[in-house]
Amino acid sequence: MTRALIALANFLTNYWWALLLGVAGLVGGVSAALATAAGRRFYDTWLLKIPYLGPTVVRVICARFARTLATLLASGVQLIPALQAVRRVVTNGLLADAIDQSREEIREGHGMGQTLARSGLFPPLLSEMIKVGERSGELERMLERVADNYEREVENSLRQMTTMLEPLMTIVMAGVILFMMLAVLLPIFQLNQLMQ
Repeated sequence: MTRALIALANFLTNYWWALLLGVAGLVGGVSAALATAAGRRFYDTWLLKIPYLGPTVVRVICARFARTLATLLASGVQLIPALQAVRRVVTNGLLADAIDQSREEIREGHGMGQTLARSGLFPPLLSEMIKVGERSGELERMLERVADNYEREVENSLRQMTTMLEPLMTIVMAGVILFMMLAVLLPIFQLNQLMQ
């Protein structure tokens, strides 16, 4: 432990510039990759697959999508132009492509709830509430209720995430402090034993 701590301290003292260059190169590489269509698609797909975080991201996007679409429809904008405008507030490329596909299928006479459900990316609650709204003629009200529901769920998810992160950060900090204490104290204990 002591040797590892000394080696780490020497590396940070002598090669701090290499560490900074490595971090800058990593940030630049990730930014360049995300600027490409393939890199952005990979990131969007990967983000949705992360446990706990992926579903939270989907809820945030669905809440934004439902709220914006409800506002546009309530203002008198037709459904297809409203979907085209709403696509810009959807930050995930996979979900945005599903909205584009839905818009094309609506032009062919299909319902929006049906087409969003077929994509498999949107939660069942959203597509079912849209179907109910389309049948009852109260699409704006259903979208507002969906947005309210997802906003509450996102708040709860973020609260739970914060509650989980606090003890985890405490454990990590305690582990770092314990490692440093043992790295300093173990040689002293060994030296005492040798002197006895």
